[in-house]
Amino acid sequence: MSPQSHAERPQLYHENILDMYRPRRLSGEPDRYRLTEYRARKPIFPLKPSTQKALNFWFRTRWVQTLSRQVDRDYTNVYYAQLRPVPIIISLALRLLDSLPRSARTWAQRIFPEWFLPANLIIKCRKDEDPEHLDPVPAYGPLLSNFDNECKAYEQLQPLQGITIPKYYGRANCNGRHAILIQYMPGSNLSEPESGTLTFDEAKELLEKCYLELAQYKACQTDCNIRNFILLPDRKRLMTVDLEYMVVLTDEKLLNFHAVGYPQDLLGSYLRMQKCLRFDGLLEAA
Repeated sequence: MSPQSHAERPQLYHENILDMYRPRRLSGEPDRYRLTEYRARKPIFPLKPSTQKALNFWFRTRWVQTLSRQVDRDYTNVYYAQLRPVPIIISLALRLLDSLPRSARTWAQRIFPEWFLPANLIIKCRKDEDPEHLDPVPAYGPLLSNFDNECKAYEQLQPLQGITIPKYYGRANCNGRHAILIQYMPGSNLSEPESGTLTFDEAKELLEKCYLELAQYKACQTDCNIRNFILLPDRKRLMTVDLEYMVVLTDEKLLNFHAVGYPQDLLGSYLRMQKCLRFDGLLEAA
């Protein structure tokens, strides 16, 4: 089932109720912003060995060697990773595989995904405060840790990988910590100046489109933080990351309510962020 397009979104019964909370353009703010000066965004890759650290781990049958650095000072468990080349023998075997029929290559990629990892990816480790085992609650049954909930979300939303959420490559043990390997997405999150140049209508449409695509699979991103949404370089799509608080809702009315309500909250945060960036001199009226 393909994600429902924004143009096909049905009118929801509770939209009149939510209308009173719908964000509006902030008074005194321009319709469109631009960066105050051209600031070339430094590319993440390639990483420089002199300033990065080695992060090596087993992933299935492969000993993966990487250069890595922390994504952000606030995210001590998430790393950009640049993979070192595989041994020459493996490299020759992979080149030989390219000459085989497509069905054979697809089979090999499904059975041995560790040998087909991209050159650059994201490593996200389990947080120290996130317990590995939770005691079941009688009323709800077994509970999942945030890390396990994120793994489950990626598996359940497999059709949306590479579209609305990053591709998920699997789980690994990284320096004694459980970790997941996910796709590196170029672009900037909605809290950064480079993403602050969307108009009100553009931001509204992209956020609603993202939530409605999740809703097609009864999923909802409840971590309502604009840093969890990456604006891709073509500026036509958002990807949501950090799926620790992704939930699956079977109640259709509740799902629809959140699919409309959360984008409104995020849009309000985005408008306030633009105002702050303008006050700080990073954005100006276009």
